[in-house]
Amino acid sequence: MDRNRAFSFLFLVSLCLGGLHAPAHAGEKTALEQAAETCAPGVFTEFKAEGYDFNTLMRGEDILAYCGKAAYDAKHRQVHFIGQVHLKGPPVHIRYELANNTWKQMPTSEWAKPLKWFHAYEHNAADSDGGYFFHNASASGNVHRFDGAKEEWTKLPELKAPSGHGMALVYFPERKSLLRYAGKEVWELGAGAEAWTQVSKDAAAGPYHNVAAYSPAFKCALLGGGNGSPQLYRIDAQGKLAPCKPAPFNLGVGASLGDCDPASGEYVAVSNQSKMAAYHPGRDEWRELEGTAPFKAGHSVSVAPVKTAGVLFYFSSAPQGMKIWLYKHKPAEK
Repeated sequence: MDRNRAFSFLFLVSLCLGGLHAPAHAGEKTALEQAAETCAPGVFTEFKAEGYDFNTLMRGEDILAYCGKAAYDAKHRQVHFIGQVHLKGPPVHIRYELANNTWKQMPTSEWAKPLKWFHAYEHNAADSDGGYFFHNASASGNVHRFDGAKEEWTKLPELKAPSGHGMALVYFPERKSLLRYAGKEVWELGAGAEAWTQVSKDAAAGPYHNVAAYSPAFKCALLGGGNGSPQLYRIDAQGKLAPCKPAPFNLGVGASLGDCDPASGEYVAVSNQSKMAAYHPGRDEWRELEGTAPFKAGHSVSVAPVKTAGVLFYFSSAPQGMKIWLYKHKPAEK
């Protein structure tokens, strides 16, 4: 085998193993998208990416302690996450870029530098098609927006309402708005609005450690969960809010980790005992899934729905092995 052919062979092997990757150009499938095509439904497949290192990426700390979902920017094909260790600020912003299959630690923004309070919870969200990432600073009504094109932060109107350290934030594309859930209150900030408006004050679930997700297939947002609660609420594109059937286990940061499968739109939840269940928003039905996850949800692991690949993208910090998994969900039978 000549030298050029040998190099080509080794490069192809590296692609299969998820190691070195050539940057994907516009229109080309990335290493993650290629790997997703080979994933068997209902199975977690381990994936490798450059720069996924505990010391350099996460500052040598479990920034995924007490965390929920991450956020995916489909416009720029990037996964964003901001988290931190208890009382040890400032928060750490990390980003995974599909184009070159590489993680990096982002510069600490000015608004984040003085912060020391708590963890990520479900404070990360994204306008995936618009190319924006949002973060709600813990124990406050301060929400900032990151422009993926300019790589600049903007402060949004402050939510002047009771704030806790385990709230939930989600973006609703059809309503062009952000929703925030805390305990029993739902607030909304529309595009260009100068103030938040209250959607409900009676959507009771857990007092904190709440969750929120958006289902693209069913064009609805799911809000609720929290300490000791299996309860979610469904809000549709017209703003109608209704309770969902309770989950088979408690939902919330510390109890579970969940997000909506980008292909089927079902909410996929993993418990802190590695059990799995899926919620079908159209049928208002939960079903327990076969098998278990390769991690215990609740601490040291996060997830983002990578819709350009049709998979849920899980990643853990050192206490759960510093690993990345792709999960292609097997939807409910029609």
